[in-house]
Amino acid sequence: MHHSKFDVLNPRSFLPWTAEIPAELQAAYREHRHQEFLKLVETRSALLVLAFVALLGFTLFFYGEHLHGPDLHMFVVLESLVAILLVGGLYAAHTRLAARTGFSDAMPWMVGSVAAMKVVTVLMMVSKPLAQNEAYMVFLTLLVCVLGMQLSRQQARVAVALGALGFLATPWGHVNAAEWWHLMGQYALTACVCLFIAVLKEDRDRLAFLQAHQLDVEQRRAQFLADQLSSLANQDDLTRLCNRRYFEERLRDEWVRRAYKEQDMSLLKLEVDHFKALNAAHGHTAGDQCLQRLAELLRQVAGQPADLAARYAGNEFVVLLPDTEVVQAFQLATRLQVAMEKARIQHDASPLCDYVTLSIGVASCRPCFKRSPDTLLAMAEHAVDSARRKGRGCVSLSNLGLP
Repeated sequence: MHHSKFDVLNPRSFLPWTAEIPAELQAAYREHRHQEFLKLVETRSALLVLAFVALLGFTLFFYGEHLHGPDLHMFVVLESLVAILLVGGLYAAHTRLAARTGFSDAMPWMVGSVAAMKVVTVLMMVSKPLAQNEAYMVFLTLLVCVLGMQLSRQQARVAVALGALGFLATPWGHVNAAEWWHLMGQYALTACVCLFIAVLKEDRDRLAFLQAHQLDVEQRRAQFLADQLSSLANQDDLTRLCNRRYFEERLRDEWVRRAYKEQDMSLLKLEVDHFKALNAAHGHTAGDQCLQRLAELLRQVAGQPADLAARYAGNEFVVLLPDTEVVQAFQLATRLQVAMEKARIQHDASPLCDYVTLSIGVASCRPCFKRSPDTLLAMAEHAVDSARRKGRGCVSLSNLGLP
């Protein structure tokens, strides 16, 4: 099936638990997730460090009397490793190493390693109250990291699976079978809660991304249609040049702009000589083809970015030349007349020759706010009248004086 660039995704397929990113949007979604991760690092890294300090302070305040001997040594070593891993990882991400190394993918490994060390701490503690407190810290650590860094479902699976590796230290621990199963059950329950939260968060994030993409597509479609309608409203159907209404708008705008800059601007006004006779002798189809060929030549003449060629009325055309002085404008008109003669469009009813000719008027002035843009148009019309009086088929320069 053919898809246009404005195809809109079906929102009914973006249901919770089944929201999947289409293949063509995978790269954009990965970039979206990466940018979101960088924002989280910037806004929440300090909060994660503060949470770690708070949990550590809680243990020291309420269970400090139990910290002695091997338990104190184990607590200091493992908590130091956790602090180094957490602070070092967040610092690396905060300094935008993540932008070069994909650190967002390494985040679940860091979280899982921290959880695994916490599990080892629980297993190795001799003091039962201290071990129970450390077990709660394991669960809080997983929840805080999964929620704070908004891990995806896959990242959450990696984190809880890696954290479970801490149970491999069981043979060297100080827990009995009942305590071990209790700890394992609590860890499994916490892991399920973390996975559930990650699944809900990722599906919501995917839905938001897909809906934002759909909205963007709709906006671009609307803008495209608006541009098309605007283009059609400003365009002549036959020649595909601008129409008279749009020309007059541009003339007013350029007049004001050049008035501020105190720069000259020029205008060509031209008409096909004996056009009614051309239609009568060769038919309206030949007349339309003549106008279309002339439109092609006008597009070539209007070569500057600010130039504008337009069909003014019937067989009358105008070329607005805002950045052109009178000498260059006269040269352009001459080249246009020569190009039309070389086109050799048959015109058996012309009293001038056997092919179509043009009468062209050239006008140029320096706009000012005391006069209206119609001044330049009147000068160009005066020049066309002069060409008619000279017998047509020529270029005439306006000599209409300005007050």
